Amino acid sequence: MHSKSDIKEWMKENGKTCKWLADQCGVSIHTVYGWMSVRREIPSKSLVRIRELMREAAPSLGAVKGIKAGSLKALQLENTILRAYIALHLNPGETLDLDEWIRSSVGNK
Repeated sequence: MHSKSDIKEWMKENGKTCKWLADQCGVSIHTVYGWMSVRREIPSKSLVRIRELMREAAPSLGAVKGIKAGSLKALQLENTILRAYIALHLNPGETLDLDEWIRSSVGNK
């Protein structure tokens, strides 16, 4: 079951507003405000609907357009992917000088 904080986070991540949720659940926006506060519980019927909405709105991976290998756009994309990969493997707060890392990697061959 999703908590209120899970629902709020999902709405924020997916660009959904309380007005949108109210429309989807067939209630007033003030009812949704009440649900999101500590003063009211979300009725089970509405929770079922919210779960359905959360399942339906799986995040899109976006569109991908083909690009010529070796082009500037391809190099920019490779750079972005490399930076994302490295960032995921660094410890929080840790930094890596990419120029230095590349020089040391190429120099070892």
